[in-house]
Amino acid sequence: MTDERSRILGIDPGSRLCGWGLVEVDGNRVSHVDNGVIVLTQHGEMPARLGHLLTQINRVLDQYRPTDVAVEEVFQYRNARTALVLGHARGVAIAALVDELKKDEFFLEFGYSKTIEEAEEHSGDH
Repeated sequence: MTDERSRILGIDPGSRLCGWGLVEVDGNRVSHVDNGVIVLTQHGEMPARLGHLLTQINRVLDQYRPTDVAVEEVFQYRNARTALVLGHARGVAIAALVDELKKDEFFLEFGYSKTIEEAEEHSGDH
C-alpha cells in the first residue's frame, strides 16, 4: 500500500475573523504549510462582508489546492443573532468548497470524512 500526499485545509469561520490553516500529510508525516486570518470589516452590509469572505477563501483554495477540507461547526450560542451570522459565514465557506472541489473528492466536516453529497444531505436534516 502506498501512502498518498494530501493537503488539508482547516477553516474556522467567524463574523469578523475567519482563520485558516493548511497542513500537508505524507504518509505518517504531517507538516505545516501556511495559515492566515481573513479580516472582515465590522462596517458595511452583511452581503458585502460575506462576498469578501468568499473571495478570500477562493484565493486560498486557488493558491494551495487542498485535497481535503475541514470547516468548524457553529457552536451553540445564547445569542441567536450571533449564531445566525456565524452560520452565514460558515455557509459561505462551504459554498466556496463545493464550487472548488469535485463531487468525488472528500469533504471533512463534523470530525469525520464524508463526501460533499453526504454533507449536503446532512445539512438538510435540520
